[in-house]
Amino acid sequence: MAISLQQRSMMSPGLASWTADQFSASVDTVGSAEWDRLLDGFADACVYQSAAYGSARWGHRHLSHLVVRRGDRVAAVAQARILKTPLLPFGVAYVASGPAWCPRDATPDLQSFRWAIRALKQEYAVRRGLFLRVVPNVLMAAEHPVLPILREEGLEEYPSSNRTILLDLTPPLDDLRSGLQRRWRRGLNNKDNKGIDWVEGTEASLYDEALRVYREMHERKQFAEFVNKEEFLHMQAQLPEALKMRILIGRLDGAPIAALAWAVFGETGLPLLAATGGKALENDAAYVMWWRMLTWLKEHGFRACDVGGINPERNPGSYAFKFGMARTYGREVRFVGEFGICTHAVNRAAFGMVKWGMARARVWKLRAERLRRQRRVQTPPAGAAPGTAAESLPPTDQGEP
Repeated sequence: MAISLQQRSMMSPGLASWTADQFSASVDTVGSAEWDRLLDGFADACVYQSAAYGSARWGHRHLSHLVVRRGDRVAAVAQARILKTPLLPFGVAYVASGPAWCPRDATPDLQSFRWAIRALKQEYAVRRGLFLRVVPNVLMAAEHPVLPILREEGLEEYPSSNRTILLDLTPPLDDLRSGLQRRWRRGLNNKDNKGIDWVEGTEASLYDEALRVYREMHERKQFAEFVNKEEFLHMQAQLPEALKMRILIGRLDGAPIAALAWAVFGETGLPLLAATGGKALENDAAYVMWWRMLTWLKEHGFRACDVGGINPERNPGSYAFKFGMARTYGREVRFVGEFGICTHAVNRAAFGMVKWGMARARVWKLRAERLRRQRRVQTPPAGAAPGTAAESLPPTDQGEP
């Protein structure tokens, strides 16, 4: 279905002043494969906006795809997850890590972002009567220029406390290595990790090995899980070869002891699964594993790596590990936050109750995790002292925003 944004200028204040730009939008007119191809044309594309991930996580029937064009050029794209209450007129359209609006081959245009937000608002909040929630894929150290646009378009702001480290990959590889913290360089030079065989690819069998290592780590650490790692296997099967996760497995005596898998959408690499088995703790395999990922990203033209989130309070070991990796060329940034608009008060109230319930469930999960960690501190695993990077929580537990 096509939307003429010019014809609907009366529904959005200020829209008429942009009619000369000839923006238009279409909804649900492309298939899944074409959608993922369009998405990867943007430097700020994220795997959580892919049709393959959305189908694996939520089911294809719960997805909606919006494409904004300026003339014949695709200016922005956004995948919305549609969740509706059975038999009741309540629902939400949730855009995670989108819209994508920074093209790989051109300078980003803030008006593309503005029109994407207007099209999302018109289609999902006004026409369908849903509670529109948007979590832009924007990391910032200070005020970002998309914030005034979101506010001007009438979206309510819900600040985020989520943080990550963004590692710049544009310096030469030798400079990146020399910029590592001393502990990192010592880990890479550890002679004990020379006996590990590293295998990298996209095959499902490699991800099966990664899951084995992850489950072993979970059994050992008993951390609270907020991301279902099994879903990435289903996503992998639907992605074209060029967009599949890269999977790295470290084997010792033929058995997997370390695993790392990362997404390759856009120009920023994003680790989705990282796990080390008990034997990997003895030879600094984690340092070699992450360095191999950074090397791959650098060699394939990626400009940055989002390390997968940080939480110094809950996970100080993982924070220290990532800080050492990004000591010279990384910077701590925060997510721009979540933004929403709803034209129906009852829908807003119902969604607020659901969000409250989800927040309480997360609190109880974290409380249970703290109790398990307190017990584990009394009997740390062999090869790692309590609180070290080796025995921290998983470094990629942030998941979809």
